[in-house]
Amino acid sequence: MKESDSIKRIKVELLGESYTLKATENEQYILELVNYVEGKMQEIRIKNPYLSTRQMAVLGALNIADEFFKWKEYYESMLDIINESKK
Repeated sequence: MKESDSIKRIKVELLGESYTLKATENEQYILELVNYVEGKMQEIRIKNPYLSTRQMAVLGALNIADEFFKWKEYYESMLDIINESKK
C-alpha cells in the first residue's frame, strides 16, 4: 500500500453536526465534498425551512444523484461522439 493510500481520520462539520470521516483522499478534497453537500442541503433549507435534517439529507442526496446521472449521460454521449469520429 502506498503512503497516499493510508487511511486518515478527518474531522468535519456538516450543518452543525461533527463527524469524523475515514478517507484515503487528502483533507482539502474531503472538505470540498463536505462544503458541496452542505451547500446542496442549504439550498433545500432555503426553499423549505420546515424540513427535518433527515429530509434535507435525503433530498440533497437525490439532487446530487440527479446531477451525477446527468453528467454521466453527458460524458457517455461525448465518448460516443469521439468514438464515432475515429471510425
